[in-house]
Amino acid sequence: MYTTKGVAVLSQLADEKGVALEKANKYIIDAMFVTITNANFDRNKIAAKIKEGYAIQDAIKAEIEIPSDIG
Repeated sequence: MYTTKGVAVLSQLADEKGVALEKANKYIIDAMFVTITNANFDRNKIAAKIKEGYAIQDAIKAEIEIPSDIG
């Protein structure tokens, strides 16, 4: 949930700067589905989803010029 929240916050900042990132929106929906429904108990898949979220956070930071060590 924390990773998803980070993606959402950064996605909102990007949106405010006029940068739309469809990959971030899709990630948020997919991650919420996995979390809310408890449909996936595979630790490796959950860990991969978290790593994907961190990569998306870094991509958003690069796109809107926020240093990657923030957030």
